[in-house]
Amino acid sequence: MNWTAGFHAPKGIKVEAVAEAVRAQSAPTPTLLVSGSRRKSHVLHDEFWGEGDKVWAARARLDRARKIIGAIEETIVIGGKSIEVRVVEFVRDPKSGKGAWATMTDIMADRELLDAYMADVEAAQEQAAAKVSRVRILLRG
Repeated sequence: MNWTAGFHAPKGIKVEAVAEAVRAQSAPTPTLLVSGSRRKSHVLHDEFWGEGDKVWAARARLDRARKIIGAIEETIVIGGKSIEVRVVEFVRDPKSGKGAWATMTDIMADRELLDAYMADVEAAQEQAAAKVSRVRILLRG
């Protein structure tokens, strides 16, 4: 077993231990994983409960803000065709791995930013294609 490429894994926690904890649940849900992790002996106890609720509340607000920003779309008309695009995107520099939020206007005006954005889009396409391929293999038996 492995963590998904690019995932920021819990420090010092083996993927097998988390998979075992998920399999031990009555259903593989995030709610049950967090609930089960309240036990001090749970593999993810420190990951979820090692910091105070104020820290987690701040993270939840940031996560919600990311989702809100990511849900804003606008229609751009190019060559008579209308295209729906997100107004703001998170673009990761493929060389440094660092990312930043940018408007689509900024992305389109900056060649390096556009190249980084396209690299992100292509990586997402490759991940989706690989997932479809794995499911097809499973379905063939």
